[in-house]
Amino acid sequence: MKKNLAVGLATAALLATCTGAAFAAPAVTVNGQALNLEQPPVIVESRTLVPMRAIFEALGCEVNWEAESKTVFAQKELDYLALTIGEKNLYCSNGPIELDVPAQIINDRTMVPLRAVSEALDAAVSWDASTETITVVGKAQGDYKYEIKKYTENEETISVDMAYPQFIFRADADNTVFDTLNKQFAATARTRASAFRQMISEDGSQSPYIPTAQERFAVTYNQGQYFSVLFENVQNTGGAHPITLRNSAVYDMKTGKALALTDILAGDQKAIDQIIHDGFAAQVKATPEAFYPDVEKYLSEAIAKKAYGYYLTEKGLTIFFQQYEIAPYAAGFQEYTLPFSQTDAFKIKF
Repeated sequence: MKKNLAVGLATAALLATCTGAAFAAPAVTVNGQALNLEQPPVIVESRTLVPMRAIFEALGCEVNWEAESKTVFAQKELDYLALTIGEKNLYCSNGPIELDVPAQIINDRTMVPLRAVSEALDAAVSWDASTETITVVGKAQGDYKYEIKKYTENEETISVDMAYPQFIFRADADNTVFDTLNKQFAATARTRASAFRQMISEDGSQSPYIPTAQERFAVTYNQGQYFSVLFENVQNTGGAHPITLRNSAVYDMKTGKALALTDILAGDQKAIDQIIHDGFAAQVKATPEAFYPDVEKYLSEAIAKKAYGYYLTEKGLTIFFQQYEIAPYAAGFQEYTLPFSQTDAFKIKF
C-alpha cells in the first residue's frame, strides 16, 4: 500500500514536471470527510505534505507551535509527536521515526509529511489512483463514543489543564450510566486541580516558574460491557524534572461500577498479590538494571499497600506502579500485562 501511494504520487509529480502542465494536488479525506486546506498539498520527493494544523486537528489532536525552535507538537489523548522544521526525525510516543522528507515552511504554512504523522498517531493511510485521493482513517473510539472536555485555570500563580472524557448520549438508550460517569469524570478533574492548588499553596516556596499541572487520558479498552481509562497528570513545579502521576479505572458499563481487581481476577486478594509479584519478579529477572538493587523489598511493600493501578487493553490486564515505587525515575512506569489468554486467572471473560 505504501509503495503504491509513493509510486502514484511520484508519477503525478513527474508528469507535471515533464509536461509543464498544471498539476492538481491530490484530494485528502480524513475519517470520511474532505480535508479543508487553505494551502493545497505539496509533493516533495514523492511524499505528500499538508498543513500541520489541518491534519492534526482532523485527527483530533491538540496542536502547539514553538516559534523559537520551529517545532510542532501534537497530542491525542496520551499519544504525542514532535517534529522540527528541516529535521528528518519525528519523535512520538513509540520512539523516534526517520522521515524521508522533513517538515518545512511553504508559502508561509508549516507543512508536514502526511503519511508519517498520520501513522505515528495510529491512523491508516491509503491511495486511490483512480480518484487521486489519499484516505486517512483514524483509530476508532470503540463501542462507547465520547468527547474530550477540559477544566482549566490560568492565573499568574498557577496553571491547570485537566482533560477528561464525556460520553455522548444515545438517542435510543437509557443514558443513566453515561450521565453518572460524566459527572464523576468532571468532578474528579476539579478535585485533582484543587489538590494541586492546595499542594502549591502549602509548599510556600518561591520559584520563578509558574507551577503547572496538565492531565491527559487514554481510553485503553472500549468494547462489550467494559470501558477502561488511564489518566496521566504531569506536574511541573520548577524541580529537576516534571512528576507524572497515573490514575486508572475499569468500568462495568451496565452498572457504572468501577471494578476492583477482585472483581476482575479469580482468587482471593492473596492469590492476586502473588500474580502481581510473580509478574514483576519475572521482569526484574529479565532486566535487573531497570530496578532498584533491593527491588524485592520495595515490590513486597508496594503490593502490601496496594500502591498499584490497573487498566484493560486488547491484550489483557495491565498493572503498573507509580514512578519511584520499585524503580528509579529514569526507568519510567513499570508495567506488567496479564494476558487474556490465561483464562484461568480471570473471573470475567473478555
